[in-house]
Amino acid sequence: MDGMGLYVGIDPSLNRPGLALLDAAGKVLLATAFSVGRNTRGAERLAQNGRWAAGCLLQAGGEIIRACIEGPSLGSVHREFDLGEGSGALKAALYNYWPVEPLVVEPTRLKKFATGNAQADKAEVLHAVKSVFGLDLGDDDDAADACMLARLAWALDHKSSLKRRCELEVVSDLLTPKLKRRPRLKIPTNV
Repeated sequence: MDGMGLYVGIDPSLNRPGLALLDAAGKVLLATAFSVGRNTRGAERLAQNGRWAAGCLLQAGGEIIRACIEGPSLGSVHREFDLGEGSGALKAALYNYWPVEPLVVEPTRLKKFATGNAQADKAEVLHAVKSVFGLDLGDDDDAADACMLARLAWALDHKSSLKRRCELEVVSDLLTPKLKRRPRLKIPTNV
C-alpha cells in the first residue's frame, strides 16, 4: 500500500473504535474495529485506542489525503467529556503522523449519506456498506460507520463519481454549507 493516497474514516467509540481506509479509487483497503475491553478505563483506554489507530495507519503507509470522524451523539447523556477525550485521542493519533484535521460528521449526516435516511439504524448502515462496497462486515457496525466515513472523505474529492442521491446531497451540503440566519435583535422602543 506504500506510496498511495488514503482516505480515512474513524468511528470514535470508547470501547470499540472503528477505522477504515480507502484508496484513491474508493476501494476499501481496511475496515476494522478494536475492542479495548469493558474494564479498561481512563487514560489507559485512550492510549490503547490511539496506539491502535496509529498502528493501523502506519502499517497502511501512504499519504492521508482526507479524513472524517464521527461526532458525538446528542443523545449521549453525561458522557460528553469521555466521548470528547476518546475522539481527541484518535484525532491526535492521526495528526501525530500526518497533519490532517479530520472533518467531524454528525451521526445523522453520516446515516443520511450511507442510507438516505438520517434516522437509519445500525442494520441499515451495514446493508449500505454491503450494497456500496460489496463488503459483508457481519454485525460490526463500528467498522461499517468507519467505512462510510472514509467514503464520505473520498466523496468530498470525487463528487462527480457519485451516483446515489443521498451521497450527492450530503457532499453538496458539506462543500457549500447554508448560512444560518441569526435572529434580529429587538430594540425596545419604550426606553
